[in-house]
Amino acid sequence: MADPTTPSPARPNPATPGPARPDPATLGPARPDAGVSDPTRPDLTTPGHARPDPATLGPARPDAGVSDPTRPDLTTPGHARPDLAASGHAWPDPATPGSARSDGGVSGPARSGAGVSGIALDGATAEVVRCHLVAVAEEMRATLERTSFNPVIYEVRDYGISVYDPDLRLVAEATGLSRFLGANDYSIRKGVEYVGRENLLPGDVVLLNYPYWNAAHSYDATLFAPVYGDPGLLGFVCVRAHWMDLGAKDPGYVLDSTDMHQEGLIFPGTKVFSRGELVREIHELIRFNSRMPDLVIGDLHAQVAALRTGERRLADVHARYGTPLVTAAVDRAVEAAARSAADAVAALPQGTWTAEDWLDDDGITEDPVKMRVTVTIADGRFTVDFDGSAAMTPGPVNLPLGATIATCRVAFKAITTPWEETNAGHFAPLEVRAEPGTLFHATYPAATFTQWTGTVALELIYKALAQGMPERLPASSGGDVPGFMMVGTHPDTGRMFAVSNNDAVGWGGTPDHDGIGPANHLAQTQARNTPVEVLEARTGMFFERLEMRTDSGGAGRHRGGVGLRRDIRFTTPGEFLSVIKKTRSRPWALMGGLEPDPNQVIVFPGTDREARVSTKRVTVQPGDRVTLLTAGGGGHGDPRDRDPEAVHRDVAEGYVSAEAARDVYGVAAPLPVPSPPPTAGGSTLKPSPPPTAGGSMLKPSSPPTVEGSMLKPSPRPTAGGSMLKPSPRPTAEGSMLKPSPPPMAEGSMLKEMR
Repeated sequence: MADPTTPSPARPNPATPGPARPDPATLGPARPDAGVSDPTRPDLTTPGHARPDPATLGPARPDAGVSDPTRPDLTTPGHARPDLAASGHAWPDPATPGSARSDGGVSGPARSGAGVSGIALDGATAEVVRCHLVAVAEEMRATLERTSFNPVIYEVRDYGISVYDPDLRLVAEATGLSRFLGANDYSIRKGVEYVGRENLLPGDVVLLNYPYWNAAHSYDATLFAPVYGDPGLLGFVCVRAHWMDLGAKDPGYVLDSTDMHQEGLIFPGTKVFSRGELVREIHELIRFNSRMPDLVIGDLHAQVAALRTGERRLADVHARYGTPLVTAAVDRAVEAAARSAADAVAALPQGTWTAEDWLDDDGITEDPVKMRVTVTIADGRFTVDFDGSAAMTPGPVNLPLGATIATCRVAFKAITTPWEETNAGHFAPLEVRAEPGTLFHATYPAATFTQWTGTVALELIYKALAQGMPERLPASSGGDVPGFMMVGTHPDTGRMFAVSNNDAVGWGGTPDHDGIGPANHLAQTQARNTPVEVLEARTGMFFERLEMRTDSGGAGRHRGGVGLRRDIRFTTPGEFLSVIKKTRSRPWALMGGLEPDPNQVIVFPGTDREARVSTKRVTVQPGDRVTLLTAGGGGHGDPRDRDPEAVHRDVAEGYVSAEAARDVYGVAAPLPVPSPPPTAGGSTLKPSPPPTAGGSMLKPSSPPTVEGSMLKPSPRPTAGGSMLKPSPRPTAEGSMLKPSPPPMAEGSMLKEMR
């Protein structure tokens, strides 16, 4: 475990404004005599660093609370806490201003139709201002990626970045995790209401991770700040990012919690910077409650740096164009987006469609968990209703309402205005309904850590819509995000590590073309996987194989994209975590296409401990292995209608086997694979010989199969895992194919690059 009193590696903060505000990347002692000795944790005994009393964490003001009807213990006499929720369906919409719908939906923008009198605004100027606001968010993104400590932020892009006007209307956002689309909208409203708008001062930064307000689990930390200038409050900036540890019951990822209090330290809306000054007691509370304080504190300050960048750039936009003109441009952009979304909804087929699916389990029992959704498009509204889904489960697969709304926004935006940069107006026609106390509307103290429910639910919404518009939608993708993580102690540094990856799946075939793949799941289209080089350098995992799987995509007139096979050998002891919730049921196909095999995780293959698991934490030792098989996408249309020439190409490129071409597609005699071109010396290149079975090289064994599947070894593995496409043929420039070098000796590790 890292010593939380040891300063993190120096990384300058590029976004600290003015001398009045200290560098947010610097965490120094409040006074030189503040050291506190703790005989049970000598690693925490460092002169000059005080260990704060956790009992001192309280509201900043006596009336700073927000009522939670599910937690009467939080309603303290003398605290003026406005009610945030009504009974039954009645939840005022936290995502869009001016909404108080009895169905819990998302209403239109509060200022729709509003304008600024006396401002002459032409279309070109309005668009220039809008692009400047998008640039504010993108510069915040660049700052976050360049200053963060955690690969899940700077490699994977597990974050969401948003810019708001003074009325908390979303005006711009940056590239990030798709399912965070709108999650910030929900949480910033809760945070501002809890702290009180009048108590948000220049230089303040507020931390919120209370899951039922944060629209995510507790490790997705949301930080936001007000932006002030002439003539006053100009807006807000917000950054959400995944932290690696906040003291939950288990390191890495929590797979079997049964209530919120097992899921880490909770902040309902707490200032970590006040008037530009670091609130040292809160920073110390976080640092002393994390197993990886250097990463967590480093990422906190990276988010603060991004906020400071956003503050300056948003103030620059207002200073350049004037606040009245910027306000008029925002009004115009939001109104245009609302009209565009309304036109798109009117052009969709009208009707009501229902679909069901099942999660593998809730992490506590092995019972499948029912999901049900009904989508109605009528009278200019797009309503998503989760009535009929399971009640809240004992395990951590429950979704807070804000996370459910965010999932629905991804689906809605993709089929209405996918080509437009997002603002509040784009969601004006959307309504989301979920009864409190159910799977899609978790209430205190339900466990919410394993948020994979939202990923599977996204596919469920499309499954319902596909009944009414199969000519517009693709078949299912691989159905879930196959996530994995290793937790342990790094042999070179002696520090704890917890590094994860979300693997790629195939996308579903469409009415017009094959599904792509392997690629990140639909719920994470702007995210990236963790590079093999990072995983091997920072953990005890060595990747013996990473390749596309022949015949893993669902057959169809337009076939699904293929999935992956990944073989992992462990070089150090630790824990391996798999996080996936759809391994028992197949991804769905459309219009006569075939369903692919589901995702599979096989731990300890080829031994008497071999087992197929979905979400699981297992202890591993050097030499142990795990195989992951990710699903392809569903097929679209009858495979017998596929162009034979396309089948020939599939066989030549390794996507489809000759047997499947004959038996499934009815193409009995595929064209032979052309011989590779000769080398510069006139000889013909040949594939590398198979690795030996001497222990240091891979054995040429066939991959594990799933009952009823036709899993075959891919004829050609990819190179290095950077781009998952069939390997190109070697050129005639003198290059020669060579066997891959053998893995490192047991226990050896690459030095950390960072």
